[in-house]
Amino acid sequence: MDRTLLRRDVDAILIANDDIVLRDAALTEAIELFRSLNTEGPPTALVGAFQHDLSTSYSGFRHRPGRGPGALLLVEPSDKIEVCDTFNGNFVILPAEACRAVGGLDSGFRHSGGDIDLGYRLKASGVRIAVAPGYLGHCERGPTLSERARSLSRWARIQLVLSPLRSHSDVARLAFKHGGLLTPLVIVKDLLMRLRLVLIGE
Repeated sequence: MDRTLLRRDVDAILIANDDIVLRDAALTEAIELFRSLNTEGPPTALVGAFQHDLSTSYSGFRHRPGRGPGALLLVEPSDKIEVCDTFNGNFVILPAEACRAVGGLDSGFRHSGGDIDLGYRLKASGVRIAVAPGYLGHCERGPTLSERARSLSRWARIQLVLSPLRSHSDVARLAFKHGGLLTPLVIVKDLLMRLRLVLIGE
């Protein structure tokens, strides 16, 4: 997130990935819904859900109680808004004042986790996080680390688990910020998962 956005006189900030394909009128509909929600109720961040191969690829998340901050359930969109705990940053419209209050995206994240962290901080500040009804468009789901590792040599798997993509430092940063007493367990579990990927590729 461009830090200058947090200093400008704007009402809303849109975060969007460049690999999304919006259906016709989706952006207009989302902006109108965002305005309506923020006029009639509490400050609300509006998340767009996306589809790939007839299933939800990106959306908001609900946290699994009693587990680390990365233990998330993807929210399926319905015919009404679905309140959730945090979001994937493929498409989200944020109330600018609330975003300024929490400081925007944390630049300490190397690749992933920054959007989830921002969602947690916004919710803790009193912002409602809601998934818009239906799908805004299409976006292919990125492969997990284990899916990427299956066809790679051991050396390539070592490079993968050390790369900025879904890096351990991002997992650890998210855990330190939101994991509480579960933080050591989250960090050790992630390290063991990466060791398993290197050794056996799954």
